[in-house]
Amino acid sequence: MPSIDAGVSILSKSMEEQKLIVQMLTDTVAALKNNDAAREALQKVEEVTEELSGTLGTVIDRTI
Repeated sequence: MPSIDAGVSILSKSMEEQKLIVQMLTDTVAALKNNDAAREALQKVEEVTEELSGTLGTVIDRTI
């Protein structure tokens, strides 16, 4: 089904972009690892990443 394939493709691209953003944030925070605020920011990024991964999986499951 073309519409499902297109939707999954868009979601996959979005997830790849999110992974890149998370990697950049992780690298930045790692450089500031002795900073308490940076550690808190990294924890929040990790929480959001887990939430987004779960959301993407749910959307794909419902689409299929």
